Amino acid sequence: MSDKYLKSVQSLLPDGPAFTRDASANITKLLKGLATELGRVDGRAVDLLDESDPRTASETLADWERVYGITTDTTLSDAVRRDAI
Repeated sequence: MSDKYLKSVQSLLPDGPAFTRDASANITKLLKGLATELGRVDGRAVDLLDESDPRTASETLADWERVYGITTDTTLSDAVRRDAI
């Protein structure tokens, strides 16, 4: 995923020797770090969509249980907890 972000960010740079696309160039290394972070944030956005539905939630199960007024034993499996919701 980060390779796609790297190519996308590089495409925004102007043409010229100062903005080389060479893998060993400092600008590429900097943009690669940025691209990695953009990929991480994009992945968390997908996770957020999953968490917005109790049928696919895992990180927010306790919140869903609280909203629905369900007191569930947290030692139960996530599947059992989802079924209770």
